[in-house]
Amino acid sequence: MADPLALPDGACLFHVGLMKTATTSIQTAASRQRKRLLDHGVRYPGTRFNHREPVAAFMGKSWGWVPKAPDMKYWDDLMGEIREDHLSRIFLSHEFAAGADSETIDRLIAEFDRPLYIVITVRPYTSVLPSMWQEYVKGGLTVDFDTWLTRVLNEPPVGAPLSQFHRDHDQARVVKTWAEAIGPERVSVVIIDKNDPGHVGTAFERMLCLPAGTLSKGTARQRTVNSSMSYSEIELLRVLNNELKANNVDSATCRTLVTQGAVSRLLKTQRPKPPEDKIALPPWASERAVRRSEEFVQAIRESRVHTVGDLASLTATGDVRSSDAAETAGQVSQEAALALLSGTISASLGRGPLFK
Repeated sequence: MADPLALPDGACLFHVGLMKTATTSIQTAASRQRKRLLDHGVRYPGTRFNHREPVAAFMGKSWGWVPKAPDMKYWDDLMGEIREDHLSRIFLSHEFAAGADSETIDRLIAEFDRPLYIVITVRPYTSVLPSMWQEYVKGGLTVDFDTWLTRVLNEPPVGAPLSQFHRDHDQARVVKTWAEAIGPERVSVVIIDKNDPGHVGTAFERMLCLPAGTLSKGTARQRTVNSSMSYSEIELLRVLNNELKANNVDSATCRTLVTQGAVSRLLKTQRPKPPEDKIALPPWASERAVRRSEEFVQAIRESRVHTVGDLASLTATGDVRSSDAAETAGQVSQEAALALLSGTISASLGRGPLFK
């Protein structure tokens, strides 16, 4: 019996995210297996580990410390490679596409001369929130966690433009927008299973008609890719962001010092992280996030898209902050402070994060 997830020959599978849903693991596995994928009739175009620059160029999107969107040459080069291959299945992946509106999606569909299929990876909203605050701080955010939670968990006013976060992380909006544009039969939603890290890779193997293990072995090994920092480490980084912005340090220098220096050093020098130093939601935020998750699940069910995994798991409560968490908040270890300082100094000297 044919696999209902399997794409037809010559089709394109576009993995549009969402952010912080094993996207880096999938992209890393695909880029490392680029030649093997092609041997099995799947082209993962380009030479980088994902398709961030082409997708950002098409959407006119900048990110983090980067002040403007990339040149459209990135997109044109990508599409040139795709159009030259009329036989292979095509696999594209970058989570910036999750924020696309209906008009942008229509423009994107028009770019392809082959059937286009969409896959959306999702995880519990309660676990997305701490991860995304961390990513935003890495990219220059100066707002503390609780203030940021209040902003993103407040419902946007009716008729008002959606914030970037509401566009990119409203699971119901993303699924509904793509399903309406391209048809629910061409959209798959894969639910992350934290107890089975190879689950996502297996779903992609099925869609791309790849042998078992081609991607799933890689995603199972990539549990530490894009690894998390502790709450105190992120707070230390946020203080650095505030200091740089208060003193009008330009974006290019901030990117060098923070992204290529402090963040890279903190991630490369693994230190023990006490369980109580994780980024956890206050109870009020967890309750509100679970309610929103329930709405997402209902909308995804009603969308009639393909689903892989347990939809009900999206309503998990996640890590909730204990009442005495404030006593340890902001207590930075000597090792973390040294890593941040060393990485910043090393990057300022043009020697990367590790004085090399």
